[in-house]
Amino acid sequence: MLPPIIKTGRADLPAEEVFEFFTLGIGDWWPVETHSVAANSGALPLEVHFETQPEGRIYEVLPDGGLAQWGQVLIWNAPTEVVFTWHPGRDPSQATRIALRLASVAAHTEIELAHDGWEALGQEADIQHSQYDPGWDFVFGECFLGKLA
Repeated sequence: MLPPIIKTGRADLPAEEVFEFFTLGIGDWWPVETHSVAANSGALPLEVHFETQPEGRIYEVLPDGGLAQWGQVLIWNAPTEVVFTWHPGRDPSQATRIALRLASVAAHTEIELAHDGWEALGQEADIQHSQYDPGWDFVFGECFLGKLA
């Protein structure tokens, strides 16, 4: 069993703003040029959406107007926690799980992203885990946290 990938950060913003930026603002910070289903075929998605309720979808709108679902919200406790499945470009039966947890501490917000459930990927679990670890450094660290600063 592979350990979860955990990334942490801090923002000098209230948890409400951080949570909203991560979810509703995903289209403003997610690097669709390199990390999207459309990018895998040399295109860009038209939009990215994060539906803000339990069972809400996380998806991109493809250039032809079709949808590519990335995941589905499992737990929605705004503004402190959202947990969702994660399977961009894969069948939902191969979904891993991501949890974003926020804690207000004095004048800033502590942020933790945990990505687990690697066993759903079967034989590809080790490879995917080894790619997602540095991938989250870029996506979560540089793209998300970098745009919060």
